Amino acid sequence: MVELNKAAAEIMVNHNPSSVTDITGYGLMGHAFEMADGSDVTIRIKADNLPVLPKALEFAEKGMVPGGTNANMEFLEGKYQISSDIDKNLIPVLFDPQTSGGLFISIPVSHCEAFEKELTEKNILAICIGSVETKSDFPLIIS
Repeated sequence: MVELNKAAAEIMVNHNPSSVTDITGYGLMGHAFEMADGSDVTIRIKADNLPVLPKALEFAEKGMVPGGTNANMEFLEGKYQISSDIDKNLIPVLFDPQTSGGLFISIPVSHCEAFEKELTEKNILAICIGSVETKSDFPLIIS
């Protein structure tokens, strides 16, 4: 949210991306669903790997979430599975529409290490938050 996507996008093209979007008003879950559904796959997101802004979980616990969060959750109802051991306060954060642009990129596993290294060398935050799997009952799984 604090840097432009230009440098990351320029680096990304050298690593065979199969799908990419910026995270905006549909939240992480909305954009991940678009990618999974459009590619006929399941995306598994690892909750422990998600970068969460300070106090986001605390605000969610107090019910302080934007109205768009609820709309995003309703739109995706039945299209995701969330593990029962996930912090319940993370759930609205996954659907938060206030995000401002980090890139959500799917690249081949064989490119991940080099891609992350190149981004890190340029001081660009890079976090592997999940994987693409063969399509299952749900386009999105949070575990």
